[in-house]
Amino acid sequence: MSLTDVDGAFEAVTESVDEVRRWLWWAQGPLDEDSYHDFVRAQSEKFVNDVEWRYYVIDRFDNHLVGGGSINPAHSTDTQSASVGYWIRTSCTKRQFATQAASLLTDAAFTYLTEIAEVEISMDVANVASARIPAKLGFSLRGEFDRAIRAPGHTGRGFIWSLSRAAWRGPQESGTSSSLTQPRTLSDS
Repeated sequence: MSLTDVDGAFEAVTESVDEVRRWLWWAQGPLDEDSYHDFVRAQSEKFVNDVEWRYYVIDRFDNHLVGGGSINPAHSTDTQSASVGYWIRTSCTKRQFATQAASLLTDAAFTYLTEIAEVEISMDVANVASARIPAKLGFSLRGEFDRAIRAPGHTGRGFIWSLSRAAWRGPQESGTSSSLTQPRTLSDS
């Protein structure tokens, strides 16, 4: 990714600042180009060190950056798992990009993290749009739980959805219109 890609991601975040700040912890601080570039640098370092993996979601038909996603290894209960997260810019919602991104992230987690037994998706109970996605992908609602309030839209209650490796159908070639690309540091341009 080039500096232009980071700028495109910053543009997507600023376009969507009201929605992004409502739900996502990483958008709570001051939002300016320097702080966002610092965030991308830090996340790129985590990617290289296999701590967590963040991606841009790109519309493969016009190469337009439509959002972002992540895979985070976790240890839930006694099961080795990974969680996936996603966000889509405001102008691209209601076009199935979030569902496609969550599907691609789930496939990547199961394909490349061979030790995990399940993938999880969680969200605040008030985030109704995000809560529709896991069911579409075959995830089962594990339950409702207490969660930290880290963004203005949070209620302190969340849903957790899970998909076991046994229930996973494998990488889906469904003609999706989005793809994932790794954000890189500014020096990688």
